[in-house]
Amino acid sequence: MNLIEFLKKQSIIPEMKAEKFIKILESYSENDILYPDVIKELDLTVTEYERLFGEMEKRDYVSKIYIIKCPYCNELGNTYVDEDDVPFIDHCRFCEAEFNHQENYMEAYRLYFNYAEEVDVIEELNSKILYNQDRIMEI
Repeated sequence: MNLIEFLKKQSIIPEMKAEKFIKILESYSENDILYPDVIKELDLTVTEYERLFGEMEKRDYVSKIYIIKCPYCNELGNTYVDEDDVPFIDHCRFCEAEFNHQENYMEAYRLYFNYAEEVDVIEELNSKILYNQDRIMEI
């Protein structure tokens, strides 16, 4: 069962919210990040959120990640897969300001749709890196 099939069959959240979630996911691909602002659009109660995302984590449809957000320039920085790995104090890679990273991060989710086809993560990352390098050269 993939993520979309799971959302259609689950009974954790109402069908209307599940359909809204599925509609939002149409613009996402494997390994994309689901940010907190998008999750808020689902209008989930705290209990619905905890139960749904807990179940999706158990089934490997999502994995929680921690993204640093600079309080000075609001840019997103490094991403960590374990909350314990977030450094205490470090510099922003954009504005160079020093700040407490453990107080300035957001929780987001990496998506795994688990469709039948295999996804070559290395190949996908390489294509994204090449795209970003091209964009940097344009600038």
